Amino acid sequence: MRILFLLFFASFIISEGIIDTVWIDNSISEVEWIGNKISGSHNGKVKIKNGYVLKKNDLLTGGVVIIDMESISVDDIKHEEWNLSLVQHLKNEDFFDVKNFPTATLKILSSQRSSIKDKLNSNIEILGELTIKNITNKIPMNLYIDFEKNISKGELIIDRTKWDIKYGSSSFFDNLGDRAIYNDFILKFNLSSKK
Repeated sequence: MRILFLLFFASFIISEGIIDTVWIDNSISEVEWIGNKISGSHNGKVKIKNGYVLKKNDLLTGGVVIIDMESISVDDIKHEEWNLSLVQHLKNEDFFDVKNFPTATLKILSSQRSSIKDKLNSNIEILGELTIKNITNKIPMNLYIDFEKNISKGELIIDRTKWDIKYGSSSFFDNLGDRAIYNDFILKFNLSSKK
């Protein structure tokens, strides 16, 4: 009976394919954010705390990426005082409320092959769940993944108001003029695996 079970288990692994766990190297992986407003834009970075993906037959079957929201930085403002002011504003209750929600999470639910004609030459389309401020929404995301080198690039455009980030949104506040901030912001991922 035990031999029969082992044979069945072995045939299952062979037929179903082996699932590899690929750990993300948070020392070189990064996430860039870009926020646009009527009068211009700002950009910066946020660090990955930790994460992994589950890989099978050149597709992703799962995974979790934890974002360290306390690491938010601003790259485009060189004046030290103004830079610090924007960083503190992004961390307070108007935006990400980092004191109460120090991490955000991207969970991969499934993926499929794709050949989208975009600037990344995306080859994988992912369905995931993004949790910010303890609010979870499903999101689609296109990635270019080099499965041999275990590196990937992706770009995600999300409507911040779905995560209760409404500050400066003309959808909720009138008479903002050129102080209005667009609802959509961009996240660019560059992920590398641990050796």
